[in-house]
Amino acid sequence: MLPGQLLPRLYSDVGLGEGLPNVVEKPVPTGMTSIGFTVAFTTQNAGDTKVEYGKTAQPGTVGMNVTPTTRRNVVLKNLPPGIVYSVKVSSVNGAGTSSAAAGPVSTDTQKRPSNRLRGAAVAPGRE
Repeated sequence: MLPGQLLPRLYSDVGLGEGLPNVVEKPVPTGMTSIGFTVAFTTQNAGDTKVEYGKTAQPGTVGMNVTPTTRRNVVLKNLPPGIVYSVKVSSVNGAGTSSAAAGPVSTDTQKRPSNRLRGAAVAPGRE
């Protein structure tokens, strides 16, 4: 065998994250409203869920879910409208901790029409 040559590997030979939760998708805000949003993210292996958020680059308020999972949706609500929050996510299991860097998320500032009226024409004088 020549130096630097790789041996054939089997999929079962490779330890996927060595059991660590490993955040594999950047956290994204969904379900934006004027008073909150949902933080969604995925990890490679199951673990608990921790979302830290705040109005500064160093988030402080914590949302937790101790049920081990790989797909997470954490609802943050009762937040003032139009505020930019710093959000950091992490997950812990028996193998260790994995986290993603804090990023900015803003609550919605727009008043949304109800689903009943969305896309419907409104007669003059009935706005």
